[in-house]
Amino acid sequence: MGKIGDPITIVHLLSGLQDTHWEVRAQAATSLGLLQDARALKHLATALDDRNWWVRYNGAKALWQIGEQGINELQRIALSTSKLKAHIAAQVLAEGNLGL
Repeated sequence: MGKIGDPITIVHLLSGLQDTHWEVRAQAATSLGLLQDARALKHLATALDDRNWWVRYNGAKALWQIGEQGINELQRIALSTSKLKAHIAAQVLAEGNLGL
């Protein structure tokens, strides 16, 4: 998939968020969080709509890891009308504030 710092890496990981297997989508979200690249923000926010809980959770955690921009996005999502997205965003915000 690439090496950290290689510009192609994020392209492959963003593609992984669209994979048919939830395990691949969940791992792609986790890896994007480790990269802390703001280019992934909207893609990770979209992952919070995934049908699989692990993908939603890993996507929200990745947003937190990106830093201020990601946390702002989580706060916006937590106020969303979508209960599914709002719940996972609020959960990760609470965990992050507790240092989990």
